[in-house]
Amino acid sequence: MAVKIEPSVYEALTKVLERNCCNMIDWRCVHAALLELGEEYAADWLEANVEAYIRGLSQGFEPEKPADRILH
Repeated sequence: MAVKIEPSVYEALTKVLERNCCNMIDWRCVHAALLELGEEYAADWLEANVEAYIRGLSQGFEPEKPADRILH
């Protein structure tokens, strides 16, 4: 089951992936790349949710819909 994340975090991670600047498994590199891109919120999310991030690498990520937050 895909890991649901906020749309802004999903978009920021996609930017890092598209830049092909680091191995996405290396969360510290991804964190640094997010900061370089000015994506402080996504960098903070990653730092606070490393386990969910690693799980998402194998299970996939899915941007939350507004209703997802209300129900959870």
